[in-house]
Amino acid sequence: MAGARLRKVLVNFCETLVAQRLGLPAQICVYAEFCGKGVALEHDGSVYSCDHYVYPEYRLGNVQQGVARRHGVRARQVRFGYAKSETLPAFAVAANSCPTAGGECPKNRLLRSPDGEPGTQLPVRRAQAVLRARGARGGQDRRQV
Repeated sequence: MAGARLRKVLVNFCETLVAQRLGLPAQICVYAEFCGKGVALEHDGSVYSCDHYVYPEYRLGNVQQGVARRHGVRARQVRFGYAKSETLPAFAVAANSCPTAGGECPKNRLLRSPDGEPGTQLPVRRAQAVLRARGARGGQDRRQV
């Protein structure tokens, strides 16, 4: 039985796409609507808002100083998590039928929308193309899974 598990291969992107199409939350932070649940803990005890943001301005404190118990830190982390969806450009918000529209890391929003608005991420554009190609069959995916 253990050997059978070792041969099973899962592709994160595909797994999370299927989960989201079934109405379940994203399994990977970059595709989730909100972030901030995956703080980074460094070897010196420093805690950061995210492992993608290990920079001085995102340092929350140090575990040896009880960073997790401070209300100010919690409020700051909640703001960090909500900023992900609140800073999406209109192009990405309009793509709400796209399973990854609320996703991708804000750090990777390097593209401009067709209207020239900065902050668009590649997965939104890629997923929109996939969904357009699927057309009306998109509704059948749920039954097939």
